[in-house]
This record gives sequence, structure tokens and C-alpha cells, in this order.
Amino acid sequence: MFKINKGNYDNYKFIFTIIWEFQVDLMNIDLNPEYSPINILNKWEKESEAKARRGLREGLIDTLTGLKDLPNELLIELNLKLTSYKLPTIEILTSQIKNLPAKILSRGIIKNITEYYIIKEVLDDLDYSITDTERQELTIILFEFEKKQIIVNKKLST
Repeated sequence: MFKINKGNYDNYKFIFTIIWEFQVDLMNIDLNPEYSPINILNKWEKESEAKARRGLREGLIDTLTGLKDLPNELLIELNLKLTSYKLPTIEILTSQIKNLPAKILSRGIIKNITEYYIIKEVLDDLDYSITDTERQELTIILFEFEKKQIIVNKKLST
């Protein structure tokens, strides 16, 4: 998964900004600046660098996952924009996400909430390229993670 730290935060934020602006232009959205994820990140940077890094990682993963249905001509356009700044293509950025189901199936456990949400999206996408057996196994692994989280939350609330 993405390891966003102090040394690479600005680079990943720039990637996220390019993708976000591309999506906003594509959808022709006139977004209230207060709700812009870039402005929210700027606010979080002042509160806590760790919070900003976590938010950027989650936002980038969500954004990249959402690009899976982007038509090829728009994907090419976005890749050209990224590579014009000598940044990695969408395919390179999403390769870590695409490999995650196989890694989780291999180890048999979801390690954290980031992996949980990615696997949840994979399972919600009926067109995602996994076999029925893999889908069933991932569903069980997801359920086990949810059960564990319920137990942890109950302990924390008592």
C-alpha cells in the first residue's frame, strides 16, 4: 500500500491534486472551496501532519479506485497530464491496489482499515476480475475483520 511520509507527502499530494482537478473539470463541478479535498488537506496539515498523511493516503486510494471505469481516452489524457510532470501513470499507481486481493487471499487476513475498505470495494464491484471462489474467500476474510472490529470497539466502549 502507499507509504506516505514526510519525504514524499508533497509528491503524493501533487498527484492527488492533478487527479482531483482532472475529475472536477471532467464533471464540470463548481465545488465550494470549503469542501475541496485539497483545502481540507491544507487545513489538516496545520492541525497534524500525521492526520494529513492518513487523509491523503485514504483520499488517493479512493480516487484511484474510482478511476477504474474511466473511458480509455480519458485515462490516456490523465496519464499524459501526470507524465508531463514526470509522475507515474494511473496504471503504476493502481498496481498496488490491484495486487491487494491476492495478497490478502494469500495471508488470509485483512491487516487494517485501509485494506478493509479496498476489499469492500472489490467485493461490491461485481465486475471486478476475481473468481467466485476468491470472492467467497474474501467475503469470509472481510467478515472476520468486521467481527474483530466489533469486539475491539466493545472493549473500548466499556
